[in-house]
Amino acid sequence: MIPWLAFALSAGVVLALAWWPVCVDGQLPHSYG
Repeated sequence: MIPWLAFALSAGVVLALAWWPVCVDGQLPHSYG
């Protein structure tokens, strides 16, 4: 795999995992924890 593509994918996953709870927290009650 192309190194920059792998980096972009990993960065995207990290950002998604970091921001998803924040976005959901403002719209829906917590269904985890």
